[in-house]
Amino acid sequence: PNVGLSNKVENPKYTLVEFADYKCPHCKAAGTTIKLFLSGRNDVRFIFKPFPLDGNCNPNIQRKGDNSRCLF
Repeated sequence: PNVGLSNKVENPKYTLVEFADYKCPHCKAAGTTIKLFLSGRNDVRFIFKPFPLDGNCNPNIQRKGDNSRCLF
């Protein structure tokens, strides 16, 4: 769970992990809420994990895309 982009909080009480696609508009909208939630909190470690919504690089997605989401 500690692999990914993180805010590097020492000894967190909670860990929040987000799996998101860089091009997903819903993921982008959630980013605002997550940023607001984390502001001023030093007891929450946030870890971002790329989850491209393209079957070319993510075997969990059936639909194939243009590979642009796979470039992370």
